[in-house]
Amino acid sequence: MPATTTIWFGLDKGTKWNDWVKVINITNNRAKILAVVRDSQGRTVWSGERDLNPYQAWVIPAEQSGADRKGDMSLEVRSDGPVVGERHLHHGRDSMAFPGASVEGGTIGGRLFFPELYSGGHDWLRIINIGDTTALINVIVRDNNGRVIRQLSGQARPLGFWIISDKNLGQVNGTLEIQSTQPILGERQLDYTAAGKGSVGQLGQAIG
Repeated sequence: MPATTTIWFGLDKGTKWNDWVKVINITNNRAKILAVVRDSQGRTVWSGERDLNPYQAWVIPAEQSGADRKGDMSLEVRSDGPVVGERHLHHGRDSMAFPGASVEGGTIGGRLFFPELYSGGHDWLRIINIGDTTALINVIVRDNNGRVIRQLSGQARPLGFWIISDKNLGQVNGTLEIQSTQPILGERQLDYTAAGKGSVGQLGQAIG
């Protein structure tokens, strides 16, 4: 997988999950890093910059800034050299982990696929539009036999996002496809805590 200079993350509202994001300059040169937190409408609510030495890491203080206290957010990290990054969410003994989403990593595109929806937990998804115009989004829910169960349509403003859950999707054992007129990333959180099984985090796989 080729290295990237731009990676994306979600940030959850700070009243439940504690977010932790770490990025690393993976070059032999000094790199300038810009981190931008945005709300669902694509408005910037916090930004920060830092110069990193070769292979130096930065834990981005977006949560300490209080930005996520205002609601769910997105985080864009841009660099003038290749970077990698990771996000952890913590709540008590429960946790989830996400890599930074990128075009090069196969997690950003105009068509995303999630191999699983599960009726025994609570599914929640954030669809982030990284394009410069409004994304028209179509969501297709299928059962495990490939039969279309439900379709949803929505929009995400430039650099904003749309949140859906099993309240929209229904309780289905199956798969999820997301089509968009702009490049998007999709983050899925599956909450098993009611069954004592914790939570699972997943990024959609770009298939087009």
